[in-house]
Amino acid sequence: MQHRIYATVPDRTTVAEEHVLRSEDLSHPVLARFDALWRSRCDEGRLPGATDIDPIEIADLLAHVMLVDVVRDGASVRFATRLVGQHHADLFGRAGAANYLSDGRDTSADHLRDVISMALPRYARGHVDATAKGTASFERVSYPLASDGQEVDRLISVVAPRYSRPARISSIFSWF
Repeated sequence: MQHRIYATVPDRTTVAEEHVLRSEDLSHPVLARFDALWRSRCDEGRLPGATDIDPIEIADLLAHVMLVDVVRDGASVRFATRLVGQHHADLFGRAGAANYLSDGRDTSADHLRDVISMALPRYARGHVDATAKGTASFERVSYPLASDGQEVDRLISVVAPRYSRPARISSIFSWF
């Protein structure tokens, strides 16, 4: 079993541990629901493609989802974000589509490379210090997608954050 511990963004101090997804990792309902959907689309050892998952089926999960294109150029692989849900943007700072995750300092790209090489879902959990929003712990699972059932050409990550914001006096006494 492979584990990795890393910091992704120095000024926000994101630390995560990751490994190949295990069934006991699916305690959060959002992760469990998407995992069941993804597995129902796997057909006899073939990976599902992006077209096998209808956005209408996961409309209530879109804030939790990041969809990434795998861009191959010979032996090198880059990743381009296609869709970034609000929870991903809040936690990891990926506010828009068409951002590339490719340089050596970006551990998100390392995580995605592992998903491609193994063609298996990868689980990660960690803690983020988001200056404006307080802190959050998170769980994330990244799933491979392959339009031909074999070669991974997209990845979908589903994140389940647990925000813990500093208590504010005004909200405690708002009933006055």
